[in-house]
Amino acid sequence: GFNFITDGFSLKWDGKTGSLALLAGNHSLKWDGKTGDLHISGEIVRGFGGDDQVTLGKHTHKQAVDGHGDTEQPTDAPTAGT
Repeated sequence: GFNFITDGFSLKWDGKTGSLALLAGNHSLKWDGKTGDLHISGEIVRGFGGDDQVTLGKHTHKQAVDGHGDTEQPTDAPTAGT
């Protein structure tokens, strides 16, 4: 493994577990080489800066018109811990 640290930024690789961690201030991105799990302290943004930008944790889903012919409200954002 190795550990690279400079000005509040660190990159750590554990050769035994295959785990990788990128740390910068209060933010982190960690990949668990055994489980394949990815842990991120911030939001995941797809299509960043584009017209189709959407976040993983704060997005909602629009619903189609129901059987009564009226428009439904968007669903709530995803529930943390589920």
